[in-house]
Amino acid sequence: MGEEKPKTSPPTSVWLTVKPLVNGGASGMLATCVIQPIDMIKEKIQLASTLNQKALCGLNAGAIGACVGSPSDLPLIRMPADATLPAAQRAVALNMGMLASYDQSVEFFRNSLDLGEAATVVGARTVSGFFISACSLPFD
Repeated sequence: MGEEKPKTSPPTSVWLTVKPLVNGGASGMLATCVIQPIDMIKEKIQLASTLNQKALCGLNAGAIGACVGSPSDLPLIRMPADATLPAAQRAVALNMGMLASYDQSVEFFRNSLDLGEAATVVGARTVSGFFISACSLPFD
C-alpha cells in the first residue's frame, strides 16, 4: 500500500475576495513611498514662487510623478475602475491645476480679501478643486 500524496486544496473564496484588496493596498503604499519625496520638493518650491513658476513646477512635478508612480498607481486605480480605457498621463495636468491655483488663491484670499485662516483655506481649496477638475477631466 503506497503512500498517499497530500491533497492540495484550491484557493479559498476568502483569498479570492481579499486578493484584489491586498494588491491594491500594497500598490498604494508603494506609490506613496515613491511619490512622497518628489511631492515634498514640489511643496518646497511652491512656497517661494510666482504664478508662472508654480504652474511650471506643477507641470514638472506631475510629469515626474506620473513616470515614477504610474506603475504602482495603475493596479490601484486604473485597472479596477476603467480597464477598457487606454492609460493617460492626467497627473501632469492635475498637478499643474492644483499647484498653481491653490497657492495663487491663498495669496489672493489672504492679501486682497484679508480673510481669516479658515476662510482662506476653504476658499483656496474650493478654487483649487475647480481648476483640478477643469484640468484633469479632459483626460478622464
